[in-house]
Amino acid sequence: MARPMKARGATDCDTASSTRARLLEAAVKIVRETGGTRLRLDEVAHRAGVSKGGLLYHFPSKQSLLSTLVADYVQCMELRIAAASEAIDDSDDARALKARIVGLLGDNGLARWPGAALLVALANPPLMESIRGHIVSDARHLIASDAHCARAAVVALALDGVMLREALDVPGFSGEQHQALVDQLMKLADEA
Repeated sequence: MARPMKARGATDCDTASSTRARLLEAAVKIVRETGGTRLRLDEVAHRAGVSKGGLLYHFPSKQSLLSTLVADYVQCMELRIAAASEAIDDSDDARALKARIVGLLGDNGLARWPGAALLVALANPPLMESIRGHIVSDARHLIASDAHCARAAVVALALDGVMLREALDVPGFSGEQHQALVDQLMKLADEA
């Protein structure tokens, strides 16, 4: 069973134990290099510097490890969005949309997770359900909000595009370009 993540700071995501964190980091690296279907538990244990028994203590199966990787990614997204929302003025009509922009793109905080989590989920349809559920929930929230739906959808789709670029390991933007993108999305959110 996966252990929940805990928030250390306003937008940090951390795992419950350092061994578990090393195992997940090793899995992320392997998935980014070879894909989720080629992930071997022996290789994860070796790269994390943990015995196979130590790995099996935290993740009794490959499916458990992959499920945790995807679940931690979704939970990290939710924690970052919630923390960003708390930092935005309650009276801001675009608060929810801005929280998504800052939570997902601010400080490149999710850069290590998206590629691996999305590749794993796409290769394993049952795992895609938690990510799909998050996307559906966001869409419902946008439709129910006071935001101009089409403009808010453009922002949401832009966020999805950036996340997909990460998943495909497409070279990213420079720091300045990334900030300009965030600024433009925030402007669109204001207009929504």
